[in-house]
Amino acid sequence: MAHRFRDYSPDQVYLLPPSPQDWLSEDHLAYCVLDVIDQLDLSVFLSYYSKDGRGAPAYSPQMMVGLLLYAWCQRVYSSRKIARLCRDDLGGRLLAAGHQPDFRSISDFRLHHGPALEALFLQSVHLCQQAGMVSLVHVAADGSKLSANASKHKAMSYGRMAEEEERLKAEIAKMLKRGADEDAAEDARFGRDNPGSALPDELARRQSRLAKLREAKEALEAQARAAAEQKQAEHAAKEKARVEAGGKRGGRKPADPATVKPKDKAQRNFVDPESRIMKGSDGAWVQGYNGQAVVDRDHQVIVACDLSDQAADAPHLRILATSARRTWKTWKLKGLPC
Repeated sequence: MAHRFRDYSPDQVYLLPPSPQDWLSEDHLAYCVLDVIDQLDLSVFLSYYSKDGRGAPAYSPQMMVGLLLYAWCQRVYSSRKIARLCRDDLGGRLLAAGHQPDFRSISDFRLHHGPALEALFLQSVHLCQQAGMVSLVHVAADGSKLSANASKHKAMSYGRMAEEEERLKAEIAKMLKRGADEDAAEDARFGRDNPGSALPDELARRQSRLAKLREAKEALEAQARAAAEQKQAEHAAKEKARVEAGGKRGGRKPADPATVKPKDKAQRNFVDPESRIMKGSDGAWVQGYNGQAVVDRDHQVIVACDLSDQAADAPHLRILATSARRTWKTWKLKGLPC
């Protein structure tokens, strides 16, 4: 007896165009994104586009914002991968409404509308509040170390930079002397009118590395001076307040910013200079940033966030509290219950 299977013809051409809604479950994320987009005020995006009708028509901001939100909810951040969602993912195809924007269009939209996209964060919190998911009565703040797109092995300490600088200077001087000696020998052999030898590739690489080292050293020295100037200003303010209160001058005088130098262990990454070496929650050291978030107790909705190169969580508390309070004040001005 022959086996019986259901018909399977993946290359079958549809006689009638299918409806994308029939391919997705009712609780699919794409529908949630469409509902959220309908509630957001996207008028700020429209100011970027011309009204004279010239040029090729642009993609709708509703579509582009929806694609970004849909991708970010699935932890997809690459513009190329988001573009593939418009072709290979049913939810992405539904949100794109059949359009297939290339990765450059998606990337340009994100870059040109950065502040407007950030403003959507506050709008999304308002929607959660209207849905009864946020009360701002009890909130909690915490940080998480996020790895940068750079290896910690590409970082170098200030002390190591000084040693490497001297080594490279010695190697460059040695290679220059060798080049001069060979030029002199060739002049004696072929005559002074013949072309001399070109700059060796190895010498060019060492000179380029020396320039990067000096740039990194100067950046660390500038950071050290800025920190010293801040300490000096804080010390002067405390001294002034103490004298005005009838007290005496005292306290340890901070170092002179003009003479201060970075610590030998102060590091700077050549790939991502803004990132820092930090210890993660698992005890491992990572090259990255400290991502901070404030969440409401009711449904863990994020009401404030921040990203910095400071490893400690405590210095961020004041900034996060101010940001959460700003959200609360915005709701009060709009007459929203909180």
